[in-house]
Amino acid sequence: MCDCLSKANDELRSRNTRLSFGFSRSGNRLITRPIIATEKINPRGKGKPATVVPSYCPFCGAPVDPENPEVQTIPLTEEATHV
Repeated sequence: MCDCLSKANDELRSRNTRLSFGFSRSGNRLITRPIIATEKINPRGKGKPATVVPSYCPFCGAPVDPENPEVQTIPLTEEATHV
């Protein structure tokens, strides 16, 4: 994996900020993945906002898990995509 996330956190440290990370399991290994923040469009709507976890580095495009670079995605329905 690239070191873009640690470099970004080094730059953000001076602003008392850091990126959020989550963990996923790949076989018998734990992989650290960045979490992209989302928010609800209608605050009174049902459910929690979705969690977005990229399979590739959002800064350089390198696979987050080089040993298993297959993209695992959940297709969004047309009404779920808000662009």
